[in-house]
Parts: sequence; structure tokens; C-alpha cells
Amino acid sequence: MKKLFVFLCLLVISISFSFAQDTLTVENSVSHVESPDSLALIDNYMQLYQYRKALGLLETIRPDKALLEKKALCHANLYEYPQAIEILEKLSKQNPKDISLKLKLISIYEPTQKYSKTLNCYNELLELDPTNDYYKIQRANFLYTRENYAESLAQYKNVCDSCDNNFLVKRQAMCLEKLNDTKAAKYLYARAWDLDTTDGYSATSLVKFLIKDRQYDLAVFASDRYMKFDSTYMPMNSLNAFAYYCSDSFNEAARRFQKCLERGDSSLLVVRTLGYAHFFMERDSLANYPLELAYRKDTADIKVLYPLAQTCANLHDYPRAILYYKELMKIKVPTEEELYGYYKGLAEAYLNNKDYKLAVGELHKALQHVIEYQDKVELSKKMAHCLDYNLNEYPQAIHHYEAYRSGLMSREITLGGVEDDLTTLNLPKETIEKIEAVRAEMAEVDKRLEYLTDTVSKNYKIIYGDKGSKIFIPKAISDSIKAPSDSVSSSPDSQIKIVK
Repeated sequence: MKKLFVFLCLLVISISFSFAQDTLTVENSVSHVESPDSLALIDNYMQLYQYRKALGLLETIRPDKALLEKKALCHANLYEYPQAIEILEKLSKQNPKDISLKLKLISIYEPTQKYSKTLNCYNELLELDPTNDYYKIQRANFLYTRENYAESLAQYKNVCDSCDNNFLVKRQAMCLEKLNDTKAAKYLYARAWDLDTTDGYSATSLVKFLIKDRQYDLAVFASDRYMKFDSTYMPMNSLNAFAYYCSDSFNEAARRFQKCLERGDSSLLVVRTLGYAHFFMERDSLANYPLELAYRKDTADIKVLYPLAQTCANLHDYPRAILYYKELMKIKVPTEEELYGYYKGLAEAYLNNKDYKLAVGELHKALQHVIEYQDKVELSKKMAHCLDYNLNEYPQAIHHYEAYRSGLMSREITLGGVEDDLTTLNLPKETIEKIEAVRAEMAEVDKRLEYLTDTVSKNYKIIYGDKGSKIFIPKAISDSIKAPSDSVSSSPDSQIKIVK
């Protein structure tokens, strides 16, 4: 009896356990079976950009190809690219002819810089559909971004043979420009512009090439043509003004650059060239402000510094002029002619700022780099006046007055004034007037030299060195110097040796 009871108990337990197992299996299988409501909810989450919730729901459903693609899309939109790539690559291997999967992989490969895989996908797409122009164009675009311009150009040409349009022609021009085939690029930019007259990129690229090739009249014509169509396109506005500037139409260029500035284009090209245009027309007050803006934008732009320094000096802002001249000489390796101009400008700024000793120093430097003889004569005059009237350094002033007078004599001879009586010479009236002006200036210099020599002789002992050069020694010092009688003479022709 007891055995029967135990057997019945075991049978009941076994049946109960089996029923529980079957129930659990059914419940689990139901939880992994997709329902229309679940799929709709996933789509709703994705439409509302709630990708994390969509992923959570996708984890509870047995995935098929469509759901795995959605899962990959959710990961990609959450910037979880490795997870998305892993899913799509597995699907693509299982479905090698599925074009949409390859396109989705490309959309993730490119932003993650997997360039070789991107190119492989494009190649696979073209193997599946060799005549597909879309794949060809996208592959060419990708090659262009990877700076493979030659292969990109070949791909664009391949498509363009069957479908000639503005985009493809422009892209070919861009490749040729990168490959430095400027002649062909210029032709194709013009052709692309003809195919679409609204194409501002091709139009501006063409104008840039025309300016670079110094075809300024054509650049003006082309830019004017586009401006008639669209006067609001800022890149062409500034290029149009620059074309006028390059053709030496400074007034028109300044007017057009000013409009660019008023419309909010304060680019370096606009402010710098506006300043240049006014500078060349000697409008210092109008030139100074845009030149200052240009210098602030690019303090390494040495081309701006010289006109900026000049305009500051002309506007009597001498401290700023000095600052810019110094900066110019600090950062530039100039030619002899440029050095002369810089030192001369700096000297004049110092003179006007009443820094006379500094001015004399810069005038000395300018004299060392002067090229034209007439410029040397003018520098000698400036030096003599500064030493004479501002610094009262009369011995040095005498030296430079004499150099100035020598230059005036050379000018008189060059003009033909070899006779005292000019009426005996068969010279034009204007030339005679110039000779008379030079002689009058020499008379003034002689008068000043006589006065200075007399003044100096009271305080200095004048002795003559080699080639007639004068040496001024303060009398208080000369009395203590013993010089051999055979080496010192009051004659200008004698040589001198001073022995302490």
C-alpha cells in the first residue's frame, strides 16, 4: 500500500514538471515571435529618433534581414559605427548581390575613414551594374575627395561621353585644375558656365584664371556678364572689383570694393585691394583705414606695410609710420631699391616727428642704398639741413652741403649750362629756366657754406686730408695734438697724419 502511494506521488510530480517545462517553452517562443504591434512600434521609435528604445525592442524579437538592417541603422544614427558595420558586413556576405546593403556600408565607411573598403564597395557595385552612371559618378566623387584626380577625371569623362551636363564638365575642370592643366581647366569652366548660366562656381573659377593669365579685359568682361545676372554673389563681386583693379581702373575698382565692404564682405582681398586702389590714387585718408584692417587680418602681409606706413606719414601720424617702417624692415628681405625707400620714409617720419638724431641715422642708411644719383643729391640736402638747423652740428652740415653743391653742379652741366652767359647757348626757354634755378640754389648753398665755415673756424681748426677732404678738430683739442710739420699742411692738397 505504501509503495502504491509513493508511485502515485512521483507520477504527479513528473506530470507537473513536464507541464511547467512546456509552458516555459511556449512563453519563450512567443516572446521571440514578432507581432505587427512590435514592428509598428519599432518604426514609430525610429521616426521619432528614439533609436535607443528601438534597439531595446529589437533585442526582444528574433531578427530577420529587414530587422537587422533597422538595427544597424539605429546603431549608425547613434554613432555606434562598429556595431552597425559588423551587422551590415555579415548581411552583405550572406547577400552579395544586395545593392542597398553596399550603399549602406558606403554611407558608414566614408565618415569612419575606411577608404579602401569604400572603394571596394563602389567597385562591387559597378561589377553588378557596369552601366550605372550614378555609381560611376559617386565613385569619381569619392576618388576626387581622396585626391586621386587622374582616375577621377577618367571616370567623369566616361560618364560625360554619354551624358553631357554642367556638373560633369565642372568636375572635369576641377580635376584638371588640380592636375595643373590650367588651359584645359579654363576651357571646361567656360563650357560648364555656358551649360548653366547660374553656375557661380564655374564663372568665378574662369575669372580667376583670366586674372592669373593677365587677361584683365576678358576678366572684366566675364565678371560684368555674371554680375548682370546675379549682383548678389559675393565671391564674384570681389573678383569683379579685383579685375578692374588689375586693369588699372583704380577709381572703378575702389567704388566696387567699397560696395563689397558695405554688403558685409570684409575679406582680406577686399580691404587690402581697396586700400591699394586709394593709395595709388593718392587718397591717403581713404586708403589708411582699409590698409589697417588688412594688416590686422594678416600681420605677416608685408605688401600692406609700406603703403600703410606711407599713408600714416602723409596723414602726419608719424609714430605709427615709424612703427610700420620698422616692422617692414624686420620681417622683409628687401632689395637695394626697397631699402632706400624704407630708410628714406623712416627718416622723413623721424624728421616730422622731430626725432632729428634718429632721422640723421636713417638718412645715412638711405645714402648707403641709394641707386639714382639725383636721389643721392636730395638726401645730401636733407642731411645738411637737419644737421645745420635742427642739430647745429655744423662741421657735418658743411660736408653734406658740399656734396649737395657737387650734385647741383652736375645737374647744371647735364642741362647744358657750360657757359656763364646763357644767352649765347641755343637752348629751349624751359631748360634755361631750370639752369637758372640750379644756379640760384647753388648761390644759396655757397652763402650758407660761407657762413658755416666762418662760424666753425672760430671754434675748430680745419685741416685737409687726402683728396681735399676737410677735418674739423676743436681748437681745445688741436692745441694738445702734435703733428709732424711734413704731414700737416693748410693746403687742401696735403695729406694728414695726426699723432697723439
